[in-house]
Amino acid sequence: MESVKDGVLIHITESYNDPHRVLISLKMAVMMSNDKDVLVYMDIHAVELLIKGAKDLNHYKPILNNCQIKMLGFMLVQLA
Repeated sequence: MESVKDGVLIHITESYNDPHRVLISLKMAVMMSNDKDVLVYMDIHAVELLIKGAKDLNHYKPILNNCQIKMLGFMLVQLA
């Protein structure tokens, strides 16, 4: 029998108007995905970040860079 693993839901509603809040949430998702199932739910303004042609949030590199965002998919973190 497989043991149950704790999980966490991270809800992101902000976008370009508050990139710090977005990136801190994504950083937390990456860190927590090492030992928990993580679901990142993005709605309201955050949808702007997911569409084709969305602008990059490069100016906040100390927090989280694009490479780390791409790691979310490789680490089997679910994006909703």
